[in-house]
Amino acid sequence: MFKRKGFKNKILRGLGLGTLLLSTSYCTFANSSIKELSNKVDSNQQYITHNSIKSIKLSDVLDAAIVQQELYQKIQKNSLTNVSSPAEFKLNKSSTWLASSPSVAVNYLKSDRQLGTDELEMAINLPIKSTFQASIDDALVTSSQRLSHLFSSNLRLQLSGLIREHIWNIEIAKMQLNTLQQKSDFLEKLKQQYQQLFQSGVVTQYPLLLIKQEMLDSKIEQLSLKQQIKTTLSQYQAVTGLCVLPKNIHEQFAIENINITELITQHPLFKKLQYHWFEQLQRLKLASNKAEPWKISLTAKNLDNSNYQETQIGIGAEVALTLFDTERQGLNNEWQEAKVNYDLARSQLYLELKQNLQKVLNQQDTLVQKQQLLEKSKTLSKDIIKETQLLINANQIDQSQAIRRMLAAFTTKTHFQLNQLLLQKNTAMLKQASGISL
Repeated sequence: MFKRKGFKNKILRGLGLGTLLLSTSYCTFANSSIKELSNKVDSNQQYITHNSIKSIKLSDVLDAAIVQQELYQKIQKNSLTNVSSPAEFKLNKSSTWLASSPSVAVNYLKSDRQLGTDELEMAINLPIKSTFQASIDDALVTSSQRLSHLFSSNLRLQLSGLIREHIWNIEIAKMQLNTLQQKSDFLEKLKQQYQQLFQSGVVTQYPLLLIKQEMLDSKIEQLSLKQQIKTTLSQYQAVTGLCVLPKNIHEQFAIENINITELITQHPLFKKLQYHWFEQLQRLKLASNKAEPWKISLTAKNLDNSNYQETQIGIGAEVALTLFDTERQGLNNEWQEAKVNYDLARSQLYLELKQNLQKVLNQQDTLVQKQQLLEKSKTLSKDIIKETQLLINANQIDQSQAIRRMLAAFTTKTHFQLNQLLLQKNTAMLKQASGISL
């Protein structure tokens, strides 16, 4: 786990950033940066700039998010120090040769005859791991290491999904906000034009009222988008601890000749299920007769009577014969039930991951086809705006109809830009569905 201050300094040196937020103790400068971004949103300016700071990468954002999660865990742990709770279970390293704790047996037998022999016997019993049990333990150690690494991979994938969602929501809202501002500028020019026409008596007041209504609707939409950006920025900051966004958020992913089955089998969630089944299978093997420990006994016996005193020292061994198949039926039933549950969970997870991938791929095809149509529609919209403007100047078209035509053409341009971003976001979501983190 990274130390808070050391990692912050490391990030600052590596990225040249002065607006990182990694804990509440570093919020002063960071909060002022967030406030500045919010003010820029309120003033209809571009709310994110990269001139004064060195740009960061998506991978840097993910690393910061992981550190932020570790800080949350540390803060939560410290907040519980004064709360009474059960003692933490301490994990001890497994013995390489002992199957369980050794035991000591002491027996004292006193004779009821005057010339009888008294016996004192002491034995140390050592349950030694069989070669079968030792091999299973080694496999479980390896599996535990893999699961630990897989936990890190799953955390990175989960945080990558949150980061991708927040960043693209901000990017799309930013585009829509800029488009609405352009629409407002366009409507302002149109209003001035119709103001002159109305004052000259060429048109009625209705087209002017229609334009003003559109301007008000545009401002209302801008307010909603600004609030959405602020909210998403706060969510992004809570996840990553950062007050800056990466400049380049576009990801590359070749979808040609994509192998869905291979992507699913390499998915961290799918691997996690396989590793858990492997561990469960090894534990079932540990419960079998083949895993019975070898019992070694070190014995010392003292014989004492009126004629002599004798001390005997010896060793004993008890080894289970695993040549015979004598497994308990209960264990067999447990193994069969576990296998059925694993096969069912595996099939369900495979189907779920496949459906998610197929859904994103279908969206990709739809967006590509839509983009081609919007490209043609965008070209037509430019011509419509020019022709409509000529008809307005010549007073050869109903003014309200002309305004609606121009606004529809402007909306087509917005849809084109939005679909472009959705295509790029879809690539990021395809990597997410494939189990590929940032």
